[in-house]
Amino acid sequence: MLVIGKAKNLRCFKNVKSLPVTYDAQSRSWMTGLRFINWSKALGDHFQIKCRRIILFIDYCPALPKDVELKNITLVFLPPNATRKLQPMDQGIIKVLKQGYRTRLIHRYLKEMEDPDSKRPLNVHEAILNIAAVWHAIKPKTIQNCFKKAGFRHNESDVLLGEEPAILQGFSGYSSIDYNVALYETCSIEDLIQDVNNTQKEALSDDDEDKGESIPILSNAAALSAVNDLRCYVSSFGKSEAALQNLNYIESLVINNASKSFCQTKISDYFK
Repeated sequence: MLVIGKAKNLRCFKNVKSLPVTYDAQSRSWMTGLRFINWSKALGDHFQIKCRRIILFIDYCPALPKDVELKNITLVFLPPNATRKLQPMDQGIIKVLKQGYRTRLIHRYLKEMEDPDSKRPLNVHEAILNIAAVWHAIKPKTIQNCFKKAGFRHNESDVLLGEEPAILQGFSGYSSIDYNVALYETCSIEDLIQDVNNTQKEALSDDDEDKGESIPILSNAAALSAVNDLRCYVSSFGKSEAALQNLNYIESLVINNASKSFCQTKISDYFK
């Protein structure tokens, strides 16, 4: 996934060394032609490594270049005013993604109501982690059904995408509240130059725009304790083998990091 924010060097990224998405910044959080080229070329490199060739269906958008040469990707631009009918993303994929993300937000708000001391502003890093988790949780069958609904297969029975999560049913319209938010703008050469100048200025003032705090890092001991608590919790579920394996993998990462920290500390003590 590509996530576009307004500021590049956010305070909440201070201790973050990896993200589950590609993050970029632009003064209005818009997709631009240059960003599209950079992202699509990186995607082409990714599929070349995996020895896969794909077709990428793109909404009609005057701001995006049509003649990008890509590895292992064929671009197909949909005709004007046809996105809502022909774009599989618009047949339910985006809707399911937003439902999952906002379900997580509501659970967060409910937790804060129960424990007011835990209340704090949602920062960009946490938003990225949430939306990436929801994206990876979308089932391949859901995506296949959206392609069918867009007409990629004929003579199919009615496509079912599942009902809206129960927790969202009491908040009418919440999952689609940003449906009409602008994602791009057709820019002139003068606009593009101004955008570059603004981006350079913003790089100096990102901390002023970001009111969030840096991510607190647990000690290795606290992280191992948290993993063990989660293992006990997950063990109380049925069919939790896969989740327990994931926790074992996380535990190994923490142990390896603890070993590296221990070795580095011993070496530095030796040279004092």
